[in-house]
Amino acid sequence: MQGLVSLKILSLMGNELEYLTSMSDLDKLEHLNLSGNKLTAGFHELAKLKSLLSLNLSNNNFNFTLRKFYSFLLVRISSFFIYLLQFFIICFYLKQM
Repeated sequence: MQGLVSLKILSLMGNELEYLTSMSDLDKLEHLNLSGNKLTAGFHELAKLKSLLSLNLSNNNFNFTLRKFYSFLLVRISSFFIYLLQFFIICFYLKQM
């Protein structure tokens, strides 16, 4: 999905998708609906969606353990806190100037 840098809402509901491809260009995507597909791979691509606020993955054929899912969430949450920490450091630095 290239060239969609301003896209904020995307619904790929019911398209029988089996895996996710590169989503690195979707910097501004806030809402993603992937319900009703056959997704089994490519979930690491979701971690590239830095602006994502809502994600619908209902009615898919997931075949992974809760441990793998929690690992995915931990990476996502960790990257969020890194960005938040960088923001506070920049604000503190600017305040000191």
